[in-house]
Amino acid sequence: MGKVEFEDIKGYLQGLADDTIKYGVSKYPGMEIESYLMYGYESEISIEGGLPKALDGFGGGIGVRIADKKCVGFASSSGLTKESLFDTVDDAVATMQAINATDEKFHGFADPVKRHSVDGDFYKPILDLTSAELIQMVNQITSEAREVDKRIATIMGNTGIAYGGFAVANNRGINNASTSVASFIVIQCIAQEAGSDKRKIGFEFDVSRSRELKWDGLAEKAATHAVNLLETKKLNKSEPLPTVWEPRISSTYIMSSLSPALNGRMVVEGRSRFADRIGEEITLKEFSLYDDGQIPEGLSTSAFDAEGIPTQKTSLIEKGVLKNFLFDSYYSRVFGTESTANASRSGQGFTSTPQIGVTTLIVPEGSKNVETAINEISEGIFMQDYVMGLGHSDPISGDFSAVAPQSLYIKDGEIAGSLDPVTIGGNFYKGLNEIRHLCTDAILTPWNIKIPTVVIDGFTVSG
Repeated sequence: MGKVEFEDIKGYLQGLADDTIKYGVSKYPGMEIESYLMYGYESEISIEGGLPKALDGFGGGIGVRIADKKCVGFASSSGLTKESLFDTVDDAVATMQAINATDEKFHGFADPVKRHSVDGDFYKPILDLTSAELIQMVNQITSEAREVDKRIATIMGNTGIAYGGFAVANNRGINNASTSVASFIVIQCIAQEAGSDKRKIGFEFDVSRSRELKWDGLAEKAATHAVNLLETKKLNKSEPLPTVWEPRISSTYIMSSLSPALNGRMVVEGRSRFADRIGEEITLKEFSLYDDGQIPEGLSTSAFDAEGIPTQKTSLIEKGVLKNFLFDSYYSRVFGTESTANASRSGQGFTSTPQIGVTTLIVPEGSKNVETAINEISEGIFMQDYVMGLGHSDPISGDFSAVAPQSLYIKDGEIAGSLDPVTIGGNFYKGLNEIRHLCTDAILTPWNIKIPTVVIDGFTVSG
């Protein structure tokens, strides 16, 4: 398998997918077959400890599902030669026959759906970036960071481009393909006082598929942020306080709570807090949530999901009222509804079977900017960068306890210095009903959520 140019990926993969289906149907008449093929190229430059590292490569593979009545088998392999494709079909059949386990909930692979859908934005100059330009870019941001303050002890930076695509075909008439492209840049600075073991991290990033990277000033911002966090004090209390969640952190809040609670598999298996509450008010009327597989700038936007169904925008919560859950074809049939085109594949894609995932979750902005929202807080916490432990919380009960290692103290409407790590505890779902503000600074994060800063009352802060 050689390198495939971006504009040739769809036709290349669809042709192989069609060959795979024809082979399976011919050799194993009466069985259902689905093929998922993926191809990707990546070029990345990183600098760590002053040493540049380059990564440049391409690869691909195939995953095949075979079904005979209610028995399903799966196999995958890297490489896209016809020999490997056909061998993978044979391996999937052998796996199915060896396991010989029936799934009474299985009703076949996805059926074709006629609906207009398109891939996300494509900024062609991304593909023209050379390794030399990437090296220059990462060298410049690391040099700028060193000049900010002598207390910057460690600088790590990386930047790169990636493009690729996938195709899905089955014997029910699906043969669809999507492509995507993205560029990214990340800078991380660690500040440390001489003779002290206190270390603080500042990081900034930009990632896009639809424009040039905005990397000017990233290094200075990350380094300055790290240095400013060195002077910290203890909170010395444990009590309910307003908490301000900047977009990078509010996105993890949603991913740890509403994302699993609105997952159709969790609903079908009775592990969702909202399983029987469609049409009910579950949060404030100021809060809405959508999953949009067609937002042009979305990093996961594609014309089709991982089963070949056209993607769409799905309203999940509208003005506080629960409207829908997210489904793939398997769990939508079990639940008695239609797929929302949210089938995804983890890891390299071709090595896994479909599961339910988000495309781009969107929380619409409110009407108040962050500065004004902070001005209204007599005492509170402004959390920055990241929190630890949210992902290990209980999405069913909603109870959580997390550590915010880099937070600021708010006193009388102003930032009053940095804090030692504080613990934030409470309940996700109760917090949704205690949102004070949705601000006006929504950004699209690398975690596939577009969300603003969120101010929430009532969580217990300890430190």
